[in-house]
Amino acid sequence: MTSLKQYDLYLGHNHPQYPGNPITSREILRFIRGQTLLSCYTLIKAQGAWDNEIEDTTILRIIEAEDYAPVAREIARNYKHAFSQQAVLLTITNLNESVLI
Repeated sequence: MTSLKQYDLYLGHNHPQYPGNPITSREILRFIRGQTLLSCYTLIKAQGAWDNEIEDTTILRIIEAEDYAPVAREIARNYKHAFSQQAVLLTITNLNESVLI
């Protein structure tokens, strides 16, 4: 049985090069659909803060095998570069009791 992990990428919507013109959900969807190694995911709308500035956020949740970490890191780097972000948070959680039915 393959051990599964949950990879959450926190994709901020504020665009540092264009203040007041946030990254749209459509732009995020276009970005995600362009990630060829990403086939199963969930998008969660959230709100957070970076440097004391409130911003809309999309959490990209991926459930994959434990060897997917390099791919998740690459997706985070791609988003950071594509939208000139200062950082993209990636959390990795062990899913010891997950069952796909």
